[in-house]
Amino acid sequence: MGLLKQIYRYTHSRAYRHNENLWPEVKIQRKKTGEIYSVSYKKENIKLKNINEIKKTAINCLIVASGPSMNTTIINRNNYDVVFAVNGSYIINNRMRFTHYLVVDQDFVLKRFDIISMALENENLIFLTTAMCLWRIKKTAKIEIKCHLIIVEDICEKVYHAKTEVSKINNAVLIKHEKKPEIAFSTDIREGIVDCGTVVYWAMQIAYFMEAKKITFSGLDMGGFNKPRFYETEQNTQPSKLQSNFESRILPAFYLASKIMRDKKITTLNLSIGSAIPNEIINKSNEDTHV
Repeated sequence: MGLLKQIYRYTHSRAYRHNENLWPEVKIQRKKTGEIYSVSYKKENIKLKNINEIKKTAINCLIVASGPSMNTTIINRNNYDVVFAVNGSYIINNRMRFTHYLVVDQDFVLKRFDIISMALENENLIFLTTAMCLWRIKKTAKIEIKCHLIIVEDICEKVYHAKTEVSKINNAVLIKHEKKPEIAFSTDIREGIVDCGTVVYWAMQIAYFMEAKKITFSGLDMGGFNKPRFYETEQNTQPSKLQSNFESRILPAFYLASKIMRDKKITTLNLSIGSAIPNEIINKSNEDTHV
């Protein structure tokens, strides 16, 4: 353990432990509404896009996940004004022309920096990621960031705040599950995003903030958890925690989100016919049609 980390642990309680890699290299500033609007790494200022600029920018939103069904799903890109890649799905950017990219797992940054670097070079892309992932990017390579960067946060592990639990947060932006107070949905991502074990749930909350009228999912299989993602082979498949989180966290979270979407008259559709997420939560169809 390095000296700085020892100092941090000595001067901060365990509730702040998730910040130890950021301190003191990463400095941030927040607006009154909660979002990070300024960030620097080792005194280098990193340009950020104003998160408010993505509000009211989506009508038909497609979120492309990494399930193997993506290998056979036919998508009409012209149906969507906003197309989200998450993690490795960005690898098909030449075909999908992604407008937004979301990565919140620093292990993915480490193991698939080849994909991350492709995104960083895209001047037309809005890249949403965490301060921890940004720190990892800056640690990994000296690369120019040409994309438009937005910092998002886990509402329970905000930068330089104490770690907390969803059930203990009393904030009007959170809609909580009626039977599981540890499951919630954030209606204002400026104050943080709720994690439920899958990056797609983060993307849903972002799409809601963007005021999308229809959210379509592709590659959202949530089954065959041991199979390679559509961009992987048997030899380079990375571990996944989806199976361990599916029943306890993911399914209840998607149930909650679907109820919120219906109440707001937001249409949802899953193009993965074999998805383990049932029709009662998100309707399934292999017809990629414009509504």
